Parts: sequence; C-alpha cells; structure tokens
Amino acid sequence: MKKRAKKQQKRKWTILLAILLAIIFFISPLISYDWNLTVYGIVYPLYYFIKLLGLIISILLLWYEIDNHNPFLQQICTGAGEKSSCNSVLASKSAKLLGIISWSEIGFAYFFSGIFALIFYGLGGFHQKLISALSIVSLVYIPYSLYVQYKVIKKWCPLCLVVQTILLLEGIAGIYLLTLNPFSLLNILFDNVTALLSLAVLFISPLVIWSIIADTIKKAKESQFATSALSRIKNDPAIFNALLEKQEELGELPKNLGIVIGDENSRHRIVKICNPHCGPCAKMHVKLEKLVEQVKDLSVQIIFNTPINTKDRRYLPTKHLLAIANSSKANHLLHQALDDWYTAPVKQYDAFAEKYPIDYFEDETLDSSIKKMSDWCNQNKIIATPTVFIDGYKLPKNYSIDELAYILKD
Repeated sequence: MKKRAKKQQKRKWTILLAILLAIIFFISPLISYDWNLTVYGIVYPLYYFIKLLGLIISILLLWYEIDNHNPFLQQICTGAGEKSSCNSVLASKSAKLLGIISWSEIGFAYFFSGIFALIFYGLGGFHQKLISALSIVSLVYIPYSLYVQYKVIKKWCPLCLVVQTILLLEGIAGIYLLTLNPFSLLNILFDNVTALLSLAVLFISPLVIWSIIADTIKKAKESQFATSALSRIKNDPAIFNALLEKQEELGELPKNLGIVIGDENSRHRIVKICNPHCGPCAKMHVKLEKLVEQVKDLSVQIIFNTPINTKDRRYLPTKHLLAIANSSKANHLLHQALDDWYTAPVKQYDAFAEKYPIDYFEDETLDSSIKKMSDWCNQNKIIATPTVFIDGYKLPKNYSIDELAYILKD
C-alpha cells in the first residue's frame, strides 16, 4: 500500500512539473516581449493568446477523430441539441481536403506552426507579420465551413464553430497589425526566404508526424474501447452470477476451518485454498486483502492444503499462522503476520517465528485443524493452489480477483 501511495505521489508531482514547464514554455514570448511598443499595445499578446486557444481547440478536434467515444468530448459535441454533432461533420466527405487530409489536421498544423514561430522568433518580428498575413488569408475558410455545415451536412460541430470564431478574431487582429505596419509582398517572396522556409517546416512537420502516429493511436484507442466494453459486460453482476452457477460447486461451505479474514457472517465469502510456499498464493493474498477493504460485506476464508508431516516445509508456517489466528492477539497480529509471511521475498520460517513468538505451539488442536483442512481438500479433490471459490462456486477462469471489486460492491 505504501509503495502504491508513493507511486501515486510521484506521478502527481511529475504531472504538476510537466504542467509548470508547459506554462513557462508557452508564456516565454510574453516574458521576452517589449511592452514599450506602444504602437501595437496589447494587440500582439492578444493575437498570441488567440492563436494559442486555436491550438488547444485543434488538439481537441484531433482527439475527437481518434476517440469519439470520450465522454468529455461527447458532452461538448452533442450538448447543444439535436442539430449539434461533431461526428456528422468530421466524418463527412467535406471534412477532408481532396479526400486525403482532414481539415482538423490542417487546422492543427496551422495553429501549431503559428504558435511555435511566435515562441521561437518572438512577438512583433517579421514572422508575426507573415503569420498575420496568413490569418487574413484563412478568413476564406470560414464561409466555406459554415456553408458545408448549414447546407450540406445540416449539422453543427461546436468545436468547428469555435475554430471559426478564433479564425475571425485573429483575422481582425491580423488586419489591424498589418494596417499599422504594412510590408511588401515582394519583400516576403525574395528578401525573407528563410522565414518562409522555417514557417513551412513548422507547418509540414506536425502533419508528417501525425500521419505516422495517428493510426497507431487510433487502433490503441479502439482496442481500449473494446476492452472497456468487454469489462462492462464481465462486471455485470447478473452475467457474472449466471456464469458462476455453471462452475464447479463446492456444496456446503466449510465451517470452523482455517483462517477467516473479515466478518464470517458476510453476504459474500471467498474460500482460498493455498499453501504457505506458493508464489501465486502470495500474490493473491495481497489482492484479497485489498478486496476485503473495498467490499464491506465480504469475508475471505484461507484453507491451507498442508499434510501432517513435520518434514514438509508447509507444516511449520501453517501451524504458526493457525496459532496466531487462535491467540488472544489475533485481531492485532494476524493481518500483519499474514502480510509479512506472504510478501517476504525469501520465506524464512525461523526469522518469522522469532518475530511472532507463540507460547502454545505444541497444542494438539493445531495439528487437528491442519488434518481437518487436509482431509477437506482431499475430500473435495483440490490439489492445485491457489484455488478460489466464491459463494460456493469455483471462480471462472476468465475472471481475476481484481475484477471482483466491481462485481461485489453492490
């Protein structure tokens, strides 16, 4: 539990650090910006923020293309009523230029190249003038997109409408900036070839990278969705119970046998047949401890398949654990003793016995309990460990202990 908490804490701090570095990276142009440029005032920074918002929305559009089942995106795309449907717009023929590249991808490359050019080359320079000119040119896309949504598809894509609003705003800002500081088209074409090439590289690079990774991400998301759908089916209590009743039946649940964790009168009972030196049993013990914490109305009965043979390495730890369970300090020590034994990388009985001393180890009732467990296992023909029964039926092979928390929680 402590290791899991440390991992979660480490992940939390990693995410916070990544967010902090991203914020510093994206506000860097504002830090280096000369705020004394009174001619342009706040228009340059405002233009930058509009462009940054466009990048964020274009990322959401790409995200929707590969994960249109996402609840967050679904809420955005269908929350405005029957006429709103991102899927109808983005899955249409009109959503792709020449049937090859989607407008979402072009929009992402457009905003990506613009924002990173402003980060690398700063606000107020020639690159911003060039990007401002492109913002004016991009205005022609707005009536085209509105026409397609209104007349052709007859559905509205909320995210697309936000993008068109952003294009309109940055187009107006671009006109204002170029009115204050005009430049010659010939000057762009012949005297600033390097700037043109750098902007072209910034535009093409994300398109190339996205074309390489998009299919892989989409297949991974589809696989994740299929797995999630299968999990929902498996975790349906009605389906689980129907499948459980077709498994091997234990008959009457064993009483006064082994060690019981939790309330013995709980609604659900898991019977685990194991031995103290079984590796898979140790892993399952950790999962069962967690399950008992998650599901209130559940108990776990541990039955050791151990013979009455002092030379068998299972005998001494089994007897010792039973002695702890029968002692007056059972509530305090039992969970700790089980955890220490099963989670130990190397199981050394002498060290364990020294840590948990028992006064009445030679009590004959302990051997009697071990014999009853062994006889019960033989009677039910249980050899393999761990073997798990839940509510009297053998746990189906295609179910794991981890999944039971979702099924038994109700």
